[in-house]
Amino acid sequence: MKKLLFILISFLISETLYSQTYNSKQLKTIAEIWGECYLFHPSVIRSNQHVNWEEELVKFLPLINQDLSHEEFIQLINTKLISSLNDPLTYVQKTTPETSLNSREYKYQSNVNYDYYTISEEMLMSQSLWIEFDSIISEKKSQKALVLDLRINSELALNPHEKSYFERIASLLIDSPISMGSSVSREHFGWDEFNDWWYYEQRWKIESNSTINPLKMDAPMIQYQYPEIDLNLIETIHRPIYFVVNKSFISYYYPLLKSLKLYRSDTYIIFENTGNVFTPWYLDKIKYDFNDFEFVFNPSFTINNNSVDLNFDYSTDNIESNNIEQIIEDISQRQKIGKTNFNFDIVQKPYSTSEETLSNEERILGIIKTWTIVKYFYAHHNLASVNWDDILQPYLSVAQNCNNDKEYYELIQNMMSKLNDSHVSTFHPSIFDYSKLFVAPIQFEWIENKVIITAIIPEFIGKFNIQASDEILSIDGKSIQQIIKDNKQKISASNNQSFYNNVINPGNFVDALNVPMKISIKRNNKEQELEIPRTVQIFEFFMQIDKRPAFEIKENNIGYLNLSALTNSYELEKELRKMKNTQGLIIDLRNGYPTYNYLHFIEMLANKTFKGRIDETPIVFANKNNAIVFEESQNKYQTDSSFIYKNPVAVLIDKSMVSRPEDIAIELKELENIFFVGEQTQGTDGEMTKISLPRGGETSFTGQRILFANGDQFQGIGITPDYEVEKTVKGVKQGNDEILDKALKIIAKKISEK
Repeated sequence: MKKLLFILISFLISETLYSQTYNSKQLKTIAEIWGECYLFHPSVIRSNQHVNWEEELVKFLPLINQDLSHEEFIQLINTKLISSLNDPLTYVQKTTPETSLNSREYKYQSNVNYDYYTISEEMLMSQSLWIEFDSIISEKKSQKALVLDLRINSELALNPHEKSYFERIASLLIDSPISMGSSVSREHFGWDEFNDWWYYEQRWKIESNSTINPLKMDAPMIQYQYPEIDLNLIETIHRPIYFVVNKSFISYYYPLLKSLKLYRSDTYIIFENTGNVFTPWYLDKIKYDFNDFEFVFNPSFTINNNSVDLNFDYSTDNIESNNIEQIIEDISQRQKIGKTNFNFDIVQKPYSTSEETLSNEERILGIIKTWTIVKYFYAHHNLASVNWDDILQPYLSVAQNCNNDKEYYELIQNMMSKLNDSHVSTFHPSIFDYSKLFVAPIQFEWIENKVIITAIIPEFIGKFNIQASDEILSIDGKSIQQIIKDNKQKISASNNQSFYNNVINPGNFVDALNVPMKISIKRNNKEQELEIPRTVQIFEFFMQIDKRPAFEIKENNIGYLNLSALTNSYELEKELRKMKNTQGLIIDLRNGYPTYNYLHFIEMLANKTFKGRIDETPIVFANKNNAIVFEESQNKYQTDSSFIYKNPVAVLIDKSMVSRPEDIAIELKELENIFFVGEQTQGTDGEMTKISLPRGGETSFTGQRILFANGDQFQGIGITPDYEVEKTVKGVKQGNDEILDKALKIIAKKISEK
C-alpha cells in the first residue's frame, strides 16, 4: 500500500516521473467517449444486440498502444470501437469539416436506365425549389430508376417550423401519411447495471415524432403560400427511388429516410461514408469538444413499426457518378434487406475473462467504468475531497504501474475514498479473503482519543491478561497512529464518527482462524505485549459480545426496546404495544442493522400525521442541457389510533449507526415527544449503488440524496444528539452504559416534572 500511495503522489507532482504503457491523454479521451456510450447508447443494452461494450474496450486498447498520428487515432476509434454500435451518427471527426463536396451544384441528367438528380446544399435549405423538382420529373409513373444525390458537407440552416426542400420531395413520393416513429433513448433511475436491483432501474424514454403527409394533404397551406400553382396537376411519383447520402445528410434526415424506406416500396439507400456528422439544435445528437477533434454522439434510435436501424442497400467510402448504374445493378442482384426489430428487453452483458490476473487493459477498464458511474450517479460530489473530473487521468496512469491485483484494488479503494462516503466499500479476493474472517474475542472502541478495550466475550474473561478499559497501543506491529494514517487512504467516511468507528473496529483486523492478534496494551501506566488468538467468526462476534436485552421494563416503569435484537416488524410492534402503559420509553438504535419494515412502528409512536425524510434520486439521461435531475419523494406517515403514546421517548444513538438505523432515526426526529441521547451518527443514508469490476471485483457508493423533512442536509451530518454523551474510560472500567444511564435520568426527571 505504501508503494501504491508513493506512485500516486509522485504522479500528481509530475506525470512524467513514470513512463506509462498507454498515452494518458489518449486514455482520458477514450474514457469519456466509452463512458457516454456505456451509459446512454441504446445498442449497449438491447438484448438482441451483440455488443459487450466492456469487452470491446479491452479488445480495442492494444490497438492504440503505439505512436499514432491524429488521423490514425481518430480512424481507430471509429473503425475498431464505435463501429460495434452499428450507428453511423455516433462518430469521432475533425473539428474542421472536410470541404471536398462544397463545389457540388444542382445537376439533372437523364440516362437510358435512370434519371440522376444532384441536389445542392442551397436547394436543401430552400422551402420553394421543390416546385422546380416536380416540373423536371416528367415521368411520374415508371420503372425507370430515379437517383437523388443528396450528399452534402456543410451545415444546413433549416427552419424547423417550416417544411424543408427534402420534406416536400418526400411528400411527392407517397400517397398516404407515413409515421416518423418514436424516438427511444435510455434513462436511468439511479444506476442498476443488470436491472436486477429492487430500487434502481434502467428504462426506455420514448417520445413520439411527427408524420409526413402526401403533398396534397397539405394543399390549403401550400395553396396559400404558392397561389400560382395548380395543385390538381401534381402527381405522386411512383418510381424506384435511390437516395445517395452521406453522414452529413443523414444527420438531419435519418428518421425520414428510414420511414420512406420502411413504408415505400422500391426505395433504396446508397451510403457514402463521408462528411461530418452535424448536430442541429432540434435533434437529439450531442457534440463533445476535445482539443483537436469532436465526438458526436447519437443517444437515441427512432423506432417505426418496431423497425430501428436504417439499413443501407449499398455502402462505400467513395461514390462516383459514373458508377451509379453499376451500383443500381448490384443492388438489384442482392436480396432485399429486411428490417431490424427493436427489442425492449434490457440485458447488460457482464464482462468476463478467463485470465488468472488482471491484464493492463482490464485495469484501465475498471478505472474508466468506476469514474464514469460515480461521475453521473454519486449524489454528493460537493462533499468529496477532490474534483472528480480531475482524477481520471492520474488514476489511469497509476493503474498501469500496479504489480498485481492486490495493488490494483487497493488503488480502487484509494480512488473511492475521495468521495467521503461511508457507503463506499470495495471487494475483491485479492484484498478480501473470505477464509480470513476471524477476530480476537475482544471489543475495542475509540474513546477519549484512545483505543480502549470495552468488552470481552464471556468465556474468555480472565484469560490472556486483558480487561475492559485497557488501552491498546499497537495492533500486529503497527502503532495506532500508523493504523489511522494508513486507513485514511482506503476508508471512505462521511464524517469523523464514521472513520473512527470503521478503523477502530475488530472487523478491520480479521485473519485466519487461530492466527494471533498481537497487541501492545497499557494499564496503570505499564505496557505489555500480548498475543490473542483469533477464535471467533466476525459475524458471530457481535452477537456474542452484545448482551443487551431485546426488551424489558426498567426502573420507574420505563420501557426499553433494543431494535437490533428484534428480528421482525411483528415482534417489534408487539413489544411496543406492551409498553403502552409505561411512564417513558427508550428506543435503542445502537450497534445494529434492523432489516424489517419499520414504517408502522413509527406511525404507532406518532401523535399526528407528518412528513418524514426527503429522498432525491438522480434521473440521468443523455441531454446536453440538463444531464442530471433529481426525482424527489417524501415519506408520509399517519397515526395509529389503536396505540397512542404521549410520554417521553429517548432514542439512543452512537457512532456505530449508519444507513438503516439512521433511516429510523431521521423519521423519529420529527416526533415532538422524542429526544436523542448519545453520540453523533455517521451521516450516511440512501440506497447504495454498486459497480461490478473485472475479475469479480465490486465497489459501491451512495446513490441517493437523503434530506431531513425540512430540506436540511443529512449526508456527513447524521443525527446529532439533543443530549450528548461521550463514553469515558472510567465508564468502561465500571461497566456502565453511560448513554443508557443518561437517558434513564432524563426520562425520570421528565416524569417527576409532570
